[in-house]
Amino acid sequence: MREIRIGLNFFGGNNMNPIIQIEHFSKKYGDFTAVDNISLTVDEGSIFAFLGPNDAGKSTTINTLCTILDKTKGTLMI
Repeated sequence: MREIRIGLNFFGGNNMNPIIQIEHFSKKYGDFTAVDNISLTVDEGSIFAFLGPNDAGKSTTINTLCTILDKTKGTLMI
């Protein structure tokens, strides 16, 4: 899987300092997979939008990133 760098950087040129980093994150509820192996990096100074259809795992990812939920596997860092 390739890494995806996301966001428009309006505030710092091309500094490429990650402020949010998610690597191979998965979240399961029993047999149901809510998020399956996503990786992304958001750089410092960038504007970021997390978009997708209903039930795509956006809230689950944000809630896990904020430590509201536990991850099944992967690395999430702010």
